[in-house]
Amino acid sequence: MKKVLFILLSCLLVVFGILFMYSCEWAWPESCGSYNLGNGIYMMEWDGGGRVIVKGTNIRGKTCYGGSYLIPTYESGYDSAGNFAEYVIDAKYDNNWIIAKTGNYSNGENKYYIVDKSFDIEKTSEEDIVKNFIFDYSDSLTFAKACHVKGIKIKW
Repeated sequence: MKKVLFILLSCLLVVFGILFMYSCEWAWPESCGSYNLGNGIYMMEWDGGGRVIVKGTNIRGKTCYGGSYLIPTYESGYDSAGNFAEYVIDAKYDNNWIIAKTGNYSNGENKYYIVDKSFDIEKTSEEDIVKNFIFDYSDSLTFAKACHVKGIKIKW
């Protein structure tokens, strides 16, 4: 009798665990390392040792599991040896804009980004988003001035 009860409880725990994991995709995407920044753009915890911002392509529930690199781009995300280099430190957003700060494992430098979310995510390729809707700055003063000029009110 004890063995049967143990097996039933074990099965129930497995079922509840699976249901909990599935519900996390819908209710708590942050617990899976996915942060919706609006307009099909997500910040994700990346296996390489940091966060990246992507145009979401592999989305289940409200959780993004993969996408096309936007910040950093694939080219700037890795150093010449193939190691993860640039990563997102922080990102904030509103209905129109995303601001992001990145760090670099290789050289220790920070970069700042502004993403204009006025594009149609269904009709705009990631290359077009990077070229026409993402602006990068190598220092915080120039970044702050650009935010002021563009009327961006987002604060860290």
